[in-house]
Amino acid sequence: MTDKTFLKKYVSRKEAAARFGISIRKLDYLIEAKIIPAARFGPRCLRINLEKADAAVEALEGERTAR
Repeated sequence: MTDKTFLKKYVSRKEAAARFGISIRKLDYLIEAKIIPAARFGPRCLRINLEKADAAVEALEGERTAR
């Protein structure tokens, strides 16, 4: 896997929060609750897999519209 592929697949908390239109604090809550999966690559490096996060957000939106 090249660095460019890695960078496209994983994003920072700030980038993910901006993509989903939520605060970083809300994103942290969703990660802690295991709703959005995240990977830790070091003591201070947390990255979010875009494919998995997109699927999780779509599932959340589906639950919201089903109610």
